[in-house]
Amino acid sequence: MPWTPAHLAELDEASFRTNILVPLLEAMGYRDVEHYHGPNELGKDITAWKPTDDGARENVAVVAKAGDVNARATGDAATIATQIRQALGSDYTDPVTGQTQRVDRVLVTTTGTIREQARQAILTQFDDRDRRAVRFWPGAKVVELLERYLPERTVGEDLADLRDRLGGVEGFNVEATTTPSGTMVKVTPTTADGPVIRAAFEFPATEEGRRLAREVRRFFEEGGGVTIPRAAIDAFEVHSALRSLVGDQAPAWLRIEQAPSGPIPIRLDVLGADKASVGGIDLRVWRKGSRQATFRTDKRDAVWLELVLRTDESITLRLHAQPAGHPVHRAREVVALWRAVAGGAAFELRHAETNQRFLRVDEAPTMEPPPDALVELLDALAEIQGRFNVVFHLPTHLDDALLDDALHLRDAVRTGVFEEPFDTFSFTAPDETVANVLRLFSGTEPQQVTLAYGDGRYEILGHQLPIGPMTRY
Repeated sequence: MPWTPAHLAELDEASFRTNILVPLLEAMGYRDVEHYHGPNELGKDITAWKPTDDGARENVAVVAKAGDVNARATGDAATIATQIRQALGSDYTDPVTGQTQRVDRVLVTTTGTIREQARQAILTQFDDRDRRAVRFWPGAKVVELLERYLPERTVGEDLADLRDRLGGVEGFNVEATTTPSGTMVKVTPTTADGPVIRAAFEFPATEEGRRLAREVRRFFEEGGGVTIPRAAIDAFEVHSALRSLVGDQAPAWLRIEQAPSGPIPIRLDVLGADKASVGGIDLRVWRKGSRQATFRTDKRDAVWLELVLRTDESITLRLHAQPAGHPVHRAREVVALWRAVAGGAAFELRHAETNQRFLRVDEAPTMEPPPDALVELLDALAEIQGRFNVVFHLPTHLDDALLDDALHLRDAVRTGVFEEPFDTFSFTAPDETVANVLRLFSGTEPQQVTLAYGDGRYEILGHQLPIGPMTRY
């Protein structure tokens, strides 16, 4: 069945990213295609790069949306403009080389339409240089590219019929999903012996063939994943337990990748005078090959760590502190670690349960220290939540108003005095009282008015806190 925009319209955003855009970009010759989506993506759902005609590197970030894009000020156009701004304004780490890269181009993709009004609403928020960096791929454009670069992928069989046959496959965990891109079968060995597949590949003596050969070689040396089209599969055989399910006919494309290992619980301990420790971190073997292995924590963890070990004994370590979105007590631990490492302190990675040391890092990675305002805010919130027996989570968006509120409330619970400046006030009183007040405020010295303040509540970070009787100035 040929591709149509109606097929794309049935997809949710996650399927669009994983089952359509990632293999499409790889088929188009983009390299190091990484599914970057997550809470710390900063506008980048997918990252990739492609060499230009002069041999330079053009880094691409993909913004993926499901459905039509409208032009409402508070709708899709505003959200996409924010993602474009984040993508162009923040660096990312290349998953293969580990180098920091700057985004050169943003592809805005969707399963539906992108109306002209929406395009203009997005582009008018940027200067000429950034506007030239943005490209739009509505559903019709994506279909055109799929027909050109992945013509062999068609809409597959009914998913219910396929799943009826999965129960008899022993030794494997088999998952199947039917999408407009075909029937996607994911096979993970559990107890079965022997290889899942045996295959031979042949790459033509063309630029594309040489590129694909390099990708396969890199997969075996460094791990990760690689996508191989049917044209390059010379021979193909599956495990006997899978033969009744998929046969021995080569698929339209073959994706080989390593599943991350089970979590290894670790703890980071700072050495020396600046004592700090952060536990509750799960490290996984992300990819492993004959020449190097990469370990990573989850992008959602309060501490994101990537460790690359190579057979030549060289090590690459990247560390990012991500306190936003976590409970205040956890965020304070992370910021203490952040401050110590940014100051050059050595630290160790230890197994959280056995206390076995994995690695000692004497030369800390380069990090900017945490902002003083963040440290002050966390200290104030910790004191407040201890007083009221609540648990705050540090929001992702921090501003001066939140810091002012936290300091204001902390000082109030410390002193029993609630200070609130005001520019004007009104009252009713006899004429002679009004005259006295006017004389009082006509002087040059600042004045202070004391008001009775009964039982009340103060709202901060979604909590209504009872602050009780206080004197209000």
